[in-house]
Amino acid sequence: MLAYDALSLGKSLPAHRMLSRDAALEQAPGLNSKELLGAALYYDAQVEFAERLVVENALAAKDHGATVMTYARVEKFIVDQDNVLGVELTDLISNERHSMRGRLTINAGGPWVDKVAGPLATRRLIGGTKGVISLSPRLPARLGPRFMSKPKRIAGRSLSFPGTTTI
Repeated sequence: MLAYDALSLGKSLPAHRMLSRDAALEQAPGLNSKELLGAALYYDAQVEFAERLVVENALAAKDHGATVMTYARVEKFIVDQDNVLGVELTDLISNERHSMRGRLTINAGGPWVDKVAGPLATRRLIGGTKGVISLSPRLPARLGPRFMSKPKRIAGRSLSFPGTTTI
């Protein structure tokens, strides 16, 4: 939760807060209260079009001298002693193999971070995730906007994505 707060300093969304069991049930009365101890209330919906943020980051990186490749697969890390110097990758469009080196190599493999790390991993970092998308034309009013995305037009209907999509 602190990471969400740190990444949104100076933004319009409030910081996270921890809720007691009673406060959680007040916020979301439909929760199963049997073993509920509490909950966290946090906001991570500042960006309406996350895919546009990715494009803008790639364009800014390119403007600052980075090589940007989409549709590429890391084949292996370039390692000297215990230092990662870069990666060997395959451009999946041209099928060409490339070596890329830099002062810093970041594994941004998301749910595939363990697969990308391969033999370099000393322990399992994530183990994978799965996205769960639930579409709802309407949720109970008591849940309000805090559990919903902005409605999107899908197949001619206005639908929202309740809650998180990664579990």
